[in-house]
Amino acid sequence: MATDRPTNVFDTLRVRILYRTRTGDTETRLIVPDKVWHGETAQHPGLQWLLDAHDVTLDGDTLQTFAMTDILAWGVSTPCRRSPPTICSRCPSS
Repeated sequence: MATDRPTNVFDTLRVRILYRTRTGDTETRLIVPDKVWHGETAQHPGLQWLLDAHDVTLDGDTLQTFAMTDILAWGVSTPCRRSPPTICSRCPSS
C-alpha cells in the first residue's frame, strides 16, 4: 500500500519531554517529533537547534517548535495504538 510519506519511527513513538518555557517554568509535554533544524524563530531568537513536533499535550495536531537547549529530559512513551498510526490525542497519554 502506497503512502504519501515514508514510514517513520516517529509516526508511532511519542516522546515525553521536560521542557523549560519562556517564563522559566518547567512542563512535561508529550510530543511526536517531526524534524530537527538549525535556525531561529520569533519565539526562539538567535541561531540554535530547534525541534518541530506535534504536541499531543495540547491536541495532537498542533505543530510546535521547541528549543533543543530547553529540553531538560527526554524519554520514549507509549506507541500509538491506531492503525495506521495517526498523530492525535485519542490514544492514552501514558
